[in-house]
Parts: sequence; C-alpha cells; structure tokens
Amino acid sequence: MKIDRSCWRLGVFVVLLALPAVLAAQVPKAHRHRGRFESVAAEVRPDFKFVETRLDKDAAIDRRVRNKSRTFEAFTIDESRLFVKDLKSGKIYEIRGLSFEWRFFADVVWADNRTLMFDRWTEPHYAIHYTVDVSRRRLLEAYPFPDEFMRRQLDKKQRGN
Repeated sequence: MKIDRSCWRLGVFVVLLALPAVLAAQVPKAHRHRGRFESVAAEVRPDFKFVETRLDKDAAIDRRVRNKSRTFEAFTIDESRLFVKDLKSGKIYEIRGLSFEWRFFADVVWADNRTLMFDRWTEPHYAIHYTVDVSRRRLLEAYPFPDEFMRRQLDKKQRGN
C-alpha cells in the first residue's frame, strides 16, 4: 500500500497540531501556572546537583509521593530538603543547588514515571517552578511565576488601570 505525499503531510500536520494539547494535558493541575516568566534553567543548571546520600534513621519525612509505576518516591525533610528514592535499588538522592535553600518545597508531584515537578516559594508572591528528569538526574525546566494575587496586579498594570 502506497501513501500519497499529501495524505502523509496532512497526518504529520494533525499530529503536530494536537501534540501541544496532549502534552499540556499531562501536566498536573497544580503546575499549570498562569503568568509565568522566562525560563531561568540556564542560570540554575550549573548549581543543580542530584547527590546520592543516606538518611538518619530518625529522619522525619514530611511528605511522600510515588510515581505511578512505583519505581521512584519523592519526599521532603524539614520541608526545605527534597529527596528521591530509587525503589528498585534502594538508593536515596538529594536534590541540591536550587536557590533559596531555606525556603520550603510545595506541590511535589510526578508528571509521569520519571518527571518530578515542584515549586519553591522565593517570597510571599513569587515562586520558581522546577521540572526534573529523575532517570537522567537532570534539571529540565525552571521558571518563576507569580501567585494569583500578584498576577492580577500585573494584569491591571499592563492594562493601565
């Protein structure tokens, strides 16, 4: 069976047109930030570290979230330290080198089985959203965004009100 070139092009066009909608649907609701600013990933990457570590036996784990396939688990300690445990090997890694180390992590969720998303609030009205590929131990994205109150203030300012 031979496929006509125009039919093939139409198929590619439809896939490319639908792809952003499919990808957006996979982003957890807590991370569909409106009013986000330009990426700061290039500035953050040099300091980003995914360091193998050990925990004290009496470490108090604040939150624990597992990916769907139950291969990784993310959790915080003292709300300002973020860890990932490889459930197959038992190894534990700490995510380090992110700005505002004393500030807490929020909305720690798995976008899929290898992509971890979380926010770190840098001040009362601004946070930085991070996306990490846990399998490759790489920072994929980092961008600041305002909370709802500040976003409305910025919208008013842009409209001239």
